Formats: sequence, structure tokens, C-alpha cells
Amino acid sequence: MLVLMLTLIIIIVIIIVIGIVLLVEVVVVVVVVVVVVVIIALILATIVTITVIIVINPSPMLILVFVSRPTAVSSGLLLDTQNRKVRLDPVRAGSCNLRMAADETIITDLAKCENIAAVHDLLGDGSFGYVFSCSVHGVEEPVAVKVLRSKDVLPGRGRESEFIQGLRHPNLVNVLGIFEDHLHYIVLELCSGGSLQDVIHGPSSVWSSHVPLKHRLKAGCDVATALDFLHQQDILHRDIKSGNAFLATPLQVGELLPTAAFSGVGTLRYMAPEVLNSGEYGVQADVFSFGILLHEFLSGVVPYGSRNEAALCLAIMSGHRPPLEEVPVSEDFDMEHREHLCSIMQACWAEDPDERESAATAAARLEALL
Repeated sequence: MLVLMLTLIIIIVIIIVIGIVLLVEVVVVVVVVVVVVVIIALILATIVTITVIIVINPSPMLILVFVSRPTAVSSGLLLDTQNRKVRLDPVRAGSCNLRMAADETIITDLAKCENIAAVHDLLGDGSFGYVFSCSVHGVEEPVAVKVLRSKDVLPGRGRESEFIQGLRHPNLVNVLGIFEDHLHYIVLELCSGGSLQDVIHGPSSVWSSHVPLKHRLKAGCDVATALDFLHQQDILHRDIKSGNAFLATPLQVGELLPTAAFSGVGTLRYMAPEVLNSGEYGVQADVFSFGILLHEFLSGVVPYGSRNEAALCLAIMSGHRPPLEEVPVSEDFDMEHREHLCSIMQACWAEDPDERESAATAAARLEALL
């Protein structure tokens, strides 16, 4: 009897040991499978992120431009910045006297255009082409001429082109003409004070130290007012950023596109999550970008800091936004004002597009704080 019991005990122990061994093997297999799945998911996520960056990030050429009239601006330093003049010494086509080295063929062809009287200065260049200050026949003051790399970014002919040139608003820069003559180019009212990106973040910037918060708020209010006007005309901005904001006698901001011109454009740092996710662009995406720009105006800080493109995508898609703590307070702008501003920004950059307020509401709320 004892032998039988010992035998049964040994058999039970053997069965338990075998079961434990099999269970361990199953657990190991499951762990291996999970690890493999996670690795595959990370690889796919990386591929998707890279694809989004490649497809969406190219800078579009935009047509219309915001303007903010400086009725509330009285800061001497800010006025000095606004009154800065661009050098307009006439030069011959292709001359090395241009501040920046542009393609000599572009300069030569621009000088040949029927409407161009003289090419003065290269104001900037980018993926879309070049921007020059020029004199044109029939216009007394110098103008900005945007030379496009591709005619595909020009607005449509006929009524669409006439509509864009006919838009008039106190906070919009005038489009003086859209031409195809040797080159594809757009003639705009000249904004000679430099971009707000340079003014805010340049090496000699006095934005954060000398420009009062109410003046920065006024700039944001003017952008929102102009954006509301555009949305009422069924026009989307599509690339709101400080690099598309320029100082002249008024504060001038942004360049615009007709609604149907592109399906996914803009600058990654200001881009709404739904644009990154699906390429869908609506008025809510403009409002999101405005919220990021408003934070930049008020804080003087580059949105999301020095993150690279992959990190930017991840931050935006994960719901991260610029820190509200970076918005300062001052003697004429207390914590209560700051809380109202933070509330406006949060309402603009809400994750759900349907929860974002309109440009009209943002403009009204900002106006109430001035």
C-alpha cells in the first residue's frame, strides 16, 4: 500500500513538473510574439511618420496676405522696428549687389517682364521661389514681387483670380496683380519691416523684453479679425506662422490660399493633428494654427522648441501643446488677463476640431482684453 502511494505521488509530481515546463514554454512563446508585434508596430509607426513628413511638409506658395494696422502701437522700439526701410537702390539684372545670391536667370527673366520697371532687392527665398522688392509700371511705391517656381500654385484664371485680387479688408495686404509673363509671379503690397519670425526670434530681438504684452495681443487680435473675414469668404489661410508675418507701417501677417487649392499644406510646427492624420483641412485647422501663433506672439518662444520633425509629429498627435506657463504677466497684464488668454488658446488648439471656437469668437474675446 505504501509503495502504491509513493508511486502515485511520484506520478503526480512528474505531471506537475511537466505542466510547469509546458506553461513556461507557452509564456515564453507569448512574450516573444508580443515583442515581435511591438517591434513591427514601431516600424510601421516610423514609416507612417516619415511618410507624413514627406507628403505634408513641403511649403506651399500662398497668395493673399494679412495686415494689422498699428492704431494701438506706441512703443518707440517697436515703431523703430516697423519704420525700418528696405534698401531700394536700383540694380541691373543679375547684379551681385543683391543682398542674397538669387539665380541670375530668375533675375534676368524678371527684369524682362513687361510690368517690371526695376528689380531692387531680394527679400527672401524658399521652396516656392523668390520674393523681390521691385518697381512696377503704374505703381508709385515699390512692391513685393513673388516669383513662383511652378505655375501650379497660381490661383485659377478668370473669376477666381479676379476674386482674390478684389479682396479688400483693413487687415489684408493688397494683391496688385497675378501674371504669367516670362515668369509666373504675383505683385503684392510691400511689407518692408521684415518677418515677425525675425523680429521675435532674431539675434537682436527686443520682442520679449521691450514690446508690451498688449501690443503683442493687438497683433494676435488683428490676425484673428482678418482670418474671420477670410473664412466668411470661404477662403482658408492654410499656412499661419510667424514666418508669414511681416512688419510695415502696420503689422502684416500671413499669406492665404483659396479653399480648394491644396489638400494638405502648411508648416509642421503649426499644423493641426487632423491635417497630419488624414490631410483634411478646414477652418478648424486654421484656428488651431492661430492658437499656436498667438502663443508665439505672447511668449516670444518658438512653438515646441527645437524638436525635429519626427518629434514634432509625435508631440502634436499625442496632444502636446506649447506650455501655457511661457505666457508672461506684466504690470498692465495681470494673472486674470493671462488666464483669459490661456483659455482662448486652449479653445483654439483643442484636439477635437468640433470643439474649437471660430476665428470670429477668438477675435471678439481678444478684442475684449485690449
